[in-house]
Amino acid sequence: MNRRALKSGDLPVRHKLQSRLRAESKLRRGGRNCPVCLKVLPKIAGKGRSARRCLRCEAQHHPGNLCTKCHQEAVWVANVRAACQSCGHHGSRVKVVVGAADETGVLQH
Repeated sequence: MNRRALKSGDLPVRHKLQSRLRAESKLRRGGRNCPVCLKVLPKIAGKGRSARRCLRCEAQHHPGNLCTKCHQEAVWVANVRAACQSCGHHGSRVKVVVGAADETGVLQH
C-alpha cells in the first residue's frame, strides 16, 4: 500500500503475526494441552507421558464419541463443552459430538 495514497490520519493495517507454535488449533491437536480449555496437561510420574484427564476442566477422552467435522474418535468431553483432538473442532457438546443432540433431547436443524 502506498503511503501517499493514504488520507491524513489513516495508518496502514498491519498483518497480525501469530506464532505457529502458539496457534489455538495446534495447541488443541498437539496432545500436550487439554483440547477443551488449552491448559497444559500434567505429566504422569515416571513415564513422561501426558495425563488423560484435565485437572482444570475435568475433561477426558471418551472412546466411542465421534467428531461431527472429521468423524474421528478423538473427542474430549467436559460437562457441556467438548473438543476434538484430531481436527481442533471445539464448542458445545451438541455441536462437536455426533449424536449428542439425540441424547440431550435437543433437535438440530
